[in-house]
Amino acid sequence: GPADYVQALITRRETRPRDPLSLYVHVPFCNTLCFYCACNKVITQDHGRSAKYIRYVAREIDIVSSILESDAPVAQLHLGGGTPTFLARDEMSSLIGHLRGAFPFAADAEVSIEVDPRTASAERLQHLAALGFNRISFGVQDFDAQVQQAVHRVQPYEQVEALMGSARQIGFASINVDLIYGLPRQTPESF
Repeated sequence: GPADYVQALITRRETRPRDPLSLYVHVPFCNTLCFYCACNKVITQDHGRSAKYIRYVAREIDIVSSILESDAPVAQLHLGGGTPTFLARDEMSSLIGHLRGAFPFAADAEVSIEVDPRTASAERLQHLAALGFNRISFGVQDFDAQVQQAVHRVQPYEQVEALMGSARQIGFASINVDLIYGLPRQTPESF
């Protein structure tokens, strides 16, 4: 519960005050439901919900940073989900700005984000890079059209290829593609 969490933060502050931090922010929102997904998620197109969520996350960031009372650098930050790229440009800027204001980041910090290719563009990737993201993970799952239809996540190969080209051109240090095996209509040969 909350008391245990606070005690764990206090113990960390007292026993390892200079150890680098790794932070994870879960963004549970998605525009549509992918049928394979077992993540904690909220299916919505209402950005009023994500704006409210970001305000609550900001409060938690303030609480955690005040308990840690540390100048230990953040060595890793990862935004996962759900779909972090569900967040509007200003919401993402606000969240990252709040994190950077509450915690010092190491100059070589790994700052990564999961990206749904259906919710991204070259301009979106440029904005993420400007916010300091240097690692990007495209959630593809499978390129087979029948599999994509079965799991309700259709994204043409060409769309992902173009985004990967943009990510390379922008200069992301690490670019990866998430794939899943065992999906409906998937065969060893098609995979």
